[in-house]
Amino acid sequence: MSFSMQGSVQIVPRLTDGNATVQVNANRQLVFIDGTGAGEADAYWSKTYEISAGQSQAVDLRALVVTVLGATGTLVLDTVKHLLVFNQSADTSLTVGPGAVDGWDGLAGDIPVGRSGTLMLHSPVSGVAASSVSRTVAITNTDVVHTLNGNTTSGQKAITGLSSTTSLEVGMLVAGTGIPSGATIASITNGTSVQLSANATATGTGVSLTFRRPPATVEIHVVGVED
Repeated sequence: MSFSMQGSVQIVPRLTDGNATVQVNANRQLVFIDGTGAGEADAYWSKTYEISAGQSQAVDLRALVVTVLGATGTLVLDTVKHLLVFNQSADTSLTVGPGAVDGWDGLAGDIPVGRSGTLMLHSPVSGVAASSVSRTVAITNTDVVHTLNGNTTSGQKAITGLSSTTSLEVGMLVAGTGIPSGATIASITNGTSVQLSANATATGTGVSLTFRRPPATVEIHVVGVED
């Protein structure tokens, strides 16, 4: 197995007087060859998750499900050499940290991963061990679910009587009694009203409604040494 990542970074610091610049090009290639020693790895795993607002996805480094040619098995890692988490969402921030149960020691605490951001941990020589008590990584969607009361009318798209639309955005998913599944905010009318993408199916006053951004799409890639 070989694993390669390539990239370039251009650093352009500017002096305070604005009359001169210094340009530095830094290139770093990350490569593993098949094996279990320094600079080597024998296991690779990846998966894409959809994580809803306020929810967390636990990844067990000692129980990574792998499907090959229709057969399903479990990959048990002894050591992690490389961990990459890519937040595909342009609207939602994440944190990546040790899980609440048997949290992995490779992460000392929650690390923010911003919109369209990437977290990469690279330890090619000795790696970071995974064990029965140091095994889980938690990826958390830090978006807030907003709960507001509003008025709905069957056959109409308007939601009125909201206390405030300040925290709402076009494209947010809306749920509640009389709201069709998958309905979103199509437009914000004013400080107390919004228009949905679909008609309400019931009439109600002071209906409890939830508003949240769509789930974040997250890629995780792990390279390591199998137990």
